[in-house]
Amino acid sequence: MLRPFRHVTASLGQAWQNVTWREVASGPLSSRFARVRVRAAHRDQPRDEEWLIIEWAEGAKEPAHYWFSNMSTRTAWPEMAETVMSRWRKPESRVQSLRT
Repeated sequence: MLRPFRHVTASLGQAWQNVTWREVASGPLSSRFARVRVRAAHRDQPRDEEWLIIEWAEGAKEPAHYWFSNMSTRTAWPEMAETVMSRWRKPESRVQSLRT
């Protein structure tokens, strides 16, 4: 389990949004997400600012997934959620999963 983002998830407060990203035959696909702009580092070298996207279902004990993404700051929630949740179907997606 990834714990480095625990302090981030605790500080997001009102940032959590219930997002429906797609309708399927059995009904809408939706979950609760938060996103925050961060500058991650790799081997002490900072990267460009990007999104940290977190999925944490209502009532779950801890977040289900974390992703880094370089999507535009103008990207709407449904598009961002569709991209991260369908990353297995779209190998060209601009998302790096931190946990599967």
